[in-house]
Amino acid sequence: MAIRRYRFDIAVVGPVHIGNGMRYGKKDYFASGNKIAVLDTRKFVSLLDAHQVKRYCDFLEEDRSSFGLQGFLKDNSDLSKVAERSIAYRIDSPLATARRGAIQYHDVWEFVKDPYGNPYIPGSSIKGMLRTAILLNVLLEDDSFRSSMLLRRAEGIPREKRIRVL
Repeated sequence: MAIRRYRFDIAVVGPVHIGNGMRYGKKDYFASGNKIAVLDTRKFVSLLDAHQVKRYCDFLEEDRSSFGLQGFLKDNSDLSKVAERSIAYRIDSPLATARRGAIQYHDVWEFVKDPYGNPYIPGSSIKGMLRTAILLNVLLEDDSFRSSMLLRRAEGIPREKRIRVL
């Protein structure tokens, strides 16, 4: 059997997130225009002088629950300009604000990216999505298949418990 390769584009019609396990907190991102900008910390620190590094480290060690990177950069305009040059990537979403204008920080989960930093959907995720869609379609459309699957599932269950499962 010959291996066939296909190339296709997927149009996402609902929210999709395939994460890599990394999470950014309120001290890792700030607003840049109408987007969330994730700070490239290594680049940012490499562009700072010793006094600025001290201020940044003091900020990171603070335990003020409502104070995030956005507030720190607002109070330190010299560092704000450096941060704008140290953005790892941007997310098309503004920072949320409360009624009184206070910023509401939420964790931002990083998505899987290719070597160029672009988001992508791994083949294994596409395969799982297709398998689920096909199985759901078969279960909804084929009464005899659905019945045989339920009976096979019930075979390993004692008769007195079957009614609760089915």
